[in-house]
Amino acid sequence: MRTLRQKILLGYFVALGFAAAALGLAVANLVRLGDASDAILRENYRSILAAEEMLGALDQQENGSLLLMLEIDPKAASQLSKADQSFSKWLERAKDNITIEGESEILSQIERSYADFLDKRARLGQIGLQDRERGAEYYREQFAPQAAAVRRACRELHDLNRLTMEASSRRAQSVGQTAVWSALVGGLLSFAGIVAFSVWSSNRLVRPIDRLARLTELVAAGDYSVNMDQASRDEIGRLAEKFNAMIAQLRDYHDLNLRRIVGEQQKAEAILEAIDDGVAVVAADGAVASLNPAAARILRVSRDAAVGRSQTEVIPDNELRDQIARTLAAGRPPKTPPGGNSLTIAGEGSTPRYYDWALTPISSSEHGASGVILLLRDVTTLKTLDQLKTEFVMIASHELRSPLTSISMSIGLLEERVKDQLGEDERRLLDVAQEELERLRKLVNELLDLSKIESGELVIEAAPTPVGPFVEAAVAPFRPQAEKQGIDLTVKMEDGIPPVRADANKIAWVVGNLLSNALRYARHEISVSAERAGRWVNLYVRDDGPGIPHEQQARIFDKFVQVEGDARGGAGLGLAICKEIVRAHRGNIWIESEPGRGSLVIVALPISGANAELSFHVGT
Repeated sequence: MRTLRQKILLGYFVALGFAAAALGLAVANLVRLGDASDAILRENYRSILAAEEMLGALDQQENGSLLLMLEIDPKAASQLSKADQSFSKWLERAKDNITIEGESEILSQIERSYADFLDKRARLGQIGLQDRERGAEYYREQFAPQAAAVRRACRELHDLNRLTMEASSRRAQSVGQTAVWSALVGGLLSFAGIVAFSVWSSNRLVRPIDRLARLTELVAAGDYSVNMDQASRDEIGRLAEKFNAMIAQLRDYHDLNLRRIVGEQQKAEAILEAIDDGVAVVAADGAVASLNPAAARILRVSRDAAVGRSQTEVIPDNELRDQIARTLAAGRPPKTPPGGNSLTIAGEGSTPRYYDWALTPISSSEHGASGVILLLRDVTTLKTLDQLKTEFVMIASHELRSPLTSISMSIGLLEERVKDQLGEDERRLLDVAQEELERLRKLVNELLDLSKIESGELVIEAAPTPVGPFVEAAVAPFRPQAEKQGIDLTVKMEDGIPPVRADANKIAWVVGNLLSNALRYARHEISVSAERAGRWVNLYVRDDGPGIPHEQQARIFDKFVQVEGDARGGAGLGLAICKEIVRAHRGNIWIESEPGRGSLVIVALPISGANAELSFHVGT
């Protein structure tokens, strides 16, 4: 069996063979043309030249004889001798170049006529010397006719070779035309043969490669049942063998993966069927692709009836439907609002059910998502417990206020009446009791504020508010304490800060709470500043205290969270209340801190719009 390389080389050799045949035919025609041209020169031109030279010598002899007879030129005898030698020389050359039929008889005739011409020339010389008149008569009657006979014979030789030469020229022209046409036809036939053989050989070589390419496309499309025929044992055949082996392995791997995928899908379906959380899949066109029994129960629909319907017909909440549409368009999950993602659905009777929801895009890309997974988690129990906790904290805080007021008044009266009668240790105990009572009162107030926020009872009266006045109002009460602690408290306001949409009293309380925390930890200085940042105004409260560890910064605004290892803080509710108030203003609050380099708390508030006031309840 030939290899692919041998087949390609064989094709080249065949093409070269066609080209060589065309070249050989052209060379043969050129050789024929050259032979025809050479024949013209070799066979005819020499005889024509000899005839012309003999005619010239004959004319010289005829003129010389006349001059010699008339004794006009004393050199005429020498001229006659040279002309005689020239005529004899060219006659011999013509006799040596006899190539045409009839040429020999003409040369014999020339030779006989020239011999008679020589005899008459000698006789003319004798008669002319004796008697000029008789010589002239002999010249006219004998010598001139004999010279004319020799001249006719030479011309006959000349004409014979000329005609033969013209015939040879026509034959050479015919040979040339034949050579041109034969070379053209041979070249065209060779070109056609090369093209036909090239097409045939290329089709034969490329056909299995084309089939391999088509089979590869089928495999890429997921068809593993293809098979490549092994028509030869060359490189293509070995490639087909390896391709078939590869397809067999891919088929086995695909079957194995398919079994695994089916198994994993069955597991996933079993898990979705078993979990209590609702899971629904919305396709890119907005239709519900699937949902588990928990989701059907939560949405109060039938699974079979819901699948294939638009999500606007299945999901009752307008906000959730809008978020699903945005997620499908953007290819990324929506931002979680401050209050979290919640959904309220009427349950059995008049009892509402509360659910937290989350959206996860499927195969997100810059062109959107191919689907969205909706997760619904029942938080009704947690919501109820949270409400009970809030109510309990509010009731307990209210109940604690009266005894705390009584205890505070009692300690105050005790300090006024008997403080001078107590010893130093008793007075120290009384001061400690007063400090702890203030801490307890602050805790009760914070719990009440937090309960109001969580229950939606705290009202925010948002209006266009200049930043400078409420910041100065918040800082003023803390200046005496800062001076007492030896801390430099400064306020820096950027020029041209626009008003913010805020409740001045609530934001002043936030700034005051941040200053209170800063005074507990600052070493030498605290700065309060403000600047515009796009559509926001940022308030900065910076201290040079010990800072907050990185691992605690993410939880510092949660309820009841304190910096570890520090006993100077309160119950951990101040920053949580600050966060809820700031978020109620549609703002944001965060902290930036490096351990050992102090802390920076940033409050971002939106710039006021068209001086419109806004009143709403925190938590709603």
